[in-house]
Amino acid sequence: RREAALLDARRESDNLALALSMETSRSLESVDLLVRQRIAAIHAAGVSTAAEFQTYASTLAVQEALKAEAARLPQVDLLSLVNGAGEVVNFNRFWPIPAISVVDRDYFKALALGDRRQPFISAPVRNKVDGAWTIYLARRINGPNGEFLGLVLGGMSTKYLGDLYEGLSLDADSAIVIMRQDGVLLMRRPNIEGQIGRNLGGGLVFKALAQGGGQSGGGQSGFAEDRSLVDGVLRLASARALTEFPIIVAITRSQTAVLRVWWNEAKSFTASAILLALAVAFVIPILFRRERGSEANVAALADSEASKRAIFESAIYAIFT
Repeated sequence: RREAALLDARRESDNLALALSMETSRSLESVDLLVRQRIAAIHAAGVSTAAEFQTYASTLAVQEALKAEAARLPQVDLLSLVNGAGEVVNFNRFWPIPAISVVDRDYFKALALGDRRQPFISAPVRNKVDGAWTIYLARRINGPNGEFLGLVLGGMSTKYLGDLYEGLSLDADSAIVIMRQDGVLLMRRPNIEGQIGRNLGGGLVFKALAQGGGQSGGGQSGFAEDRSLVDGVLRLASARALTEFPIIVAITRSQTAVLRVWWNEAKSFTASAILLALAVAFVIPILFRRERGSEANVAALADSEASKRAIFESAIYAIFT
């Protein structure tokens, strides 16, 4: 019965992780499409050198275009153009553009070294406007011969990702986790202060993927039981790696919560068994005593019948002799 409860929990968690991964992937795909469309517009404008990119990106017309494009998607907080020196040339927020350098950011360092098939997903950083945790989806702008001209960034609030799952009916001991494939925690619902941005590589979610070791629904998936590095609770985790993005989505559930129904049923069964045992222990001696009493009554009745028969036979004998 306990194993059946764990098996049911795994099945439910696997299905939920699949649904969450699909929804997360759709949200990221929309942002990525916006970024790729802006790169296509840059190439369509004939930009081929760093100087041409600087001239093209520095205009109010491009800033208006960025504002209009970003407004089409509720999850997009920022749409920005960065030159090859790491300077923000334009973005959708306001005009004129202040002097901002991103040369020390992980996405700039990674993409300055070379292009990649998947977009780069940044570690979460605090938005300087409202302090909200934000992740950036970044793609590299290349010249005709692969020269590094700059980046296009799509900024996305992690709160938006969390709000996607607000309608899900989860017990209080469950958690939704989104992290990069290198283990950096991007979002957790419910949030635990101080954990966002922490590297959880080698923890429960990674053990789930390692134990899965297979392809399911387009991305690697798996299941594991272990203590969480975030809250120290013994948890069950169903994890799934996205196909087009370096992202892992997982649902974790407290083992205590999963087994609570089973444990309550087991306690109820145990209590019933104890009551039955007590009842049996109380009733059997009574029945035994009654049985012995019944046997004594039968013996006495037999003796009485024998005496009466002897008297009757004696009387008959006296009459006829």
